[in-house]
Amino acid sequence: MKDKHPTTGPPLGQSLQETIPFFEPEPLTPEKEDLILQSVEHDLFAQLRRESKSAPQPVRRWNWALLTGLSGAMAAAAFLMVVWIWPDAPPPLQLSSMVAVHDASSPTSSDTVSLKARPNQPGEITSPKRWKIKTSPGAFLALQRRGSSQTHVKLHQGFVQVSVTPNTMKQFAVQTGPIRTLVRGTVFTVERGKTWVRVEVRHGKVEVQGHGKTYKLKAGQGLRLSLRKKQEKLHRYSAPKQENMTLAQQLEWLKTNAPDELPQKARDLVHSNQLSLQQRWQLLMSLVDHLQGRRKYKQQYLLLQKILELPLKKFQRRSAMLEAAKACHRWDRKALECVPVYKAFLKAYPKDDIAKYIETYLKKTLSKP
Repeated sequence: MKDKHPTTGPPLGQSLQETIPFFEPEPLTPEKEDLILQSVEHDLFAQLRRESKSAPQPVRRWNWALLTGLSGAMAAAAFLMVVWIWPDAPPPLQLSSMVAVHDASSPTSSDTVSLKARPNQPGEITSPKRWKIKTSPGAFLALQRRGSSQTHVKLHQGFVQVSVTPNTMKQFAVQTGPIRTLVRGTVFTVERGKTWVRVEVRHGKVEVQGHGKTYKLKAGQGLRLSLRKKQEKLHRYSAPKQENMTLAQQLEWLKTNAPDELPQKARDLVHSNQLSLQQRWQLLMSLVDHLQGRRKYKQQYLLLQKILELPLKKFQRRSAMLEAAKACHRWDRKALECVPVYKAFLKAYPKDDIAKYIETYLKKTLSKP
């Protein structure tokens, strides 16, 4: 027999949220919350006073209608508060090649998590329809979200490219030591080295704060800052606007459009974790050849000295030391200043085929008055 009063509800397989449209209200402030509770409380006590005055006898009885109204009003108030607060909760993150790690300086909590990219592949963190962070392999950061419209990233190590959808965030900030980068809707990159920070803007505008000063950048501009206030060095330069460029493509762009920035970018690359050691070696030695071709022997020598800080293979170290000695000689420095470079090569490779030629050169140089 069919029920005369069929139960209404959402179709099978659908939730109540899917069948009833929810509209996100304005955020509930503490003042509005107090006003709502005061209004409900005032109405309830007013009804209690009316009931007590109209009662025919002093015998106290439970007023089930009043209790039902009270429970209904409180439930409505609770539902109202939930509806106001619920939309501001941060949406779940989508992670790719990122793992949660313990970080004593940024302990994991309900709104903060520390993440590290896997050592051999780039990582990605996405808040759908709001922002996306692409990281270099091994990048290490702490992510703090205050509601759905405020995100703070503390970059401990590595490189990130951040894309923020316009008009979705009240604040998005990347902190690197004392340097803070603020945006609302743009695409930009931040890289943290041992003693420096690099910020480049691909699209939109950003504001960089550091050492008590504020710097504004727009698309196609870059900024390199020292992390140490005593050694503060501000350096602005032109940067590519194209998104998702490989490091090799960025260096090629600098060769044509900002050649004066290329040597410093190359030296920063030495200890960067954007590439593997072998990839860095190949790219850096190609830049050594490029600087030699442009007769930038001083910059070539300084770059080779940085390359020698890497844990190179024996044949790689030999090549870098020999090229450093040649660059020193071409750099028009006094011959005696290059002697330590040649001596270091002889000490490391005393039986090398070129060792006897270097010994002859040193004897002639040291015998001069």
